[in-house]
Amino acid sequence: MLFRITVLINKMLIDKGRLLRGLTAKVVSLSVAAFLVLFSAGAYSAEIVIGPVLEFPGTNEMSIFWETDVPMKGGVILLDGESGEKIVEPSAKGSTYHRVKLTGLLPETEYEYSILGDGTSLYKEKFTTLPEKGDYRIVLIGDIHAPQKPFFDLAPLMDAQSPDFIILLGDLVYEGDNKHEWVPLFQMGQKLFDHIPLFSIIGDHDCNGETGTYFYDIFFTDLKEGLESPKYFKADITGDLFIFLDVMSDKSNVRQWIWFVNTLITVARAPDVGRVFVLSHEGVISFKGNRRGCSLFKRFLGIMDFAGVSALFSGHDHHFVTGKTYNEIDFFVSGGGGGALYDLNPDNFFAKFVGKMEKSYKGYHFLVMDVSDEGFIVRVVDDSGAVIYTKEVAEPR
Repeated sequence: MLFRITVLINKMLIDKGRLLRGLTAKVVSLSVAAFLVLFSAGAYSAEIVIGPVLEFPGTNEMSIFWETDVPMKGGVILLDGESGEKIVEPSAKGSTYHRVKLTGLLPETEYEYSILGDGTSLYKEKFTTLPEKGDYRIVLIGDIHAPQKPFFDLAPLMDAQSPDFIILLGDLVYEGDNKHEWVPLFQMGQKLFDHIPLFSIIGDHDCNGETGTYFYDIFFTDLKEGLESPKYFKADITGDLFIFLDVMSDKSNVRQWIWFVNTLITVARAPDVGRVFVLSHEGVISFKGNRRGCSLFKRFLGIMDFAGVSALFSGHDHHFVTGKTYNEIDFFVSGGGGGALYDLNPDNFFAKFVGKMEKSYKGYHFLVMDVSDEGFIVRVVDDSGAVIYTKEVAEPR
């Protein structure tokens, strides 16, 4: 009897040992499987944390920027809806920041694009290149001051205008050296910037702090033959010339002003140039308290008049003002994109020597400009989507 009990106990211990070994083997197998799932090549699903953002549009080119959460080789697959031709443009290998410049495109053509991460599609959208001639529409907005909320409400209203492109008039964030403020800017504008291209102007807040223009350069730097272009540039849009100035981070740069004067002289000698629009963050005139406006910029009003400049656009002051300079150049100040609004001072002492105010508005807003062969119309749209002011300028090409 004792012998049978001993045998039974031994058998139970053996069975228990087998059970434990089986459980251990299963746990080990599960652990190995989990490890392989988590760390095997291609198993991790990368994410786009900023963008994609369409920038520097043209009739035959487009730049696309995006940022991923992990380093990888980025690229773009481009699909022409008519020919079905695919073009793959790789970006830098092993980076979180990705920029691809697409060239050789057709004017006024819709393309579907797919953002790639290590060969896997991460995002799909469409864009349309700019027209070669004819009418076009622009949306302009200044002083978004992300992460302020007003831009979140304005962005879908801007999208509803179906512009050909957008111009950001500077001060996109409040602290340009704080990466955490750039992220919400692109989050709020993601469903806008991914299919409507933009041009951007640097503001004083965008180059704030010890990092200078570090983050702005990452997000808004065009590529010219492999070199970084300066933050002042020009763009030809259906025969009209847009001149973008940097009066904040590099306004004392003599090269910029020589370039500006040479550009204006060339325009004055070229009868085939259409309208000329000059854009900057701080303008030549201000109606905020006794702000002076950009003193250096004011010195070029004479040659701008000589070159036939049609209008000046700026931000910096958090309200809307339009009027004419003393030499009859139309100006538009639009800084109602999100920053704390400013009171208006129609009696600004320094403004009296530059021009006169025609209309003003203190409220969040953006501008819509329709340009045609006959002239251009600028509308002010408030944060409810209502058009609160319209200015029409008859100036044939």
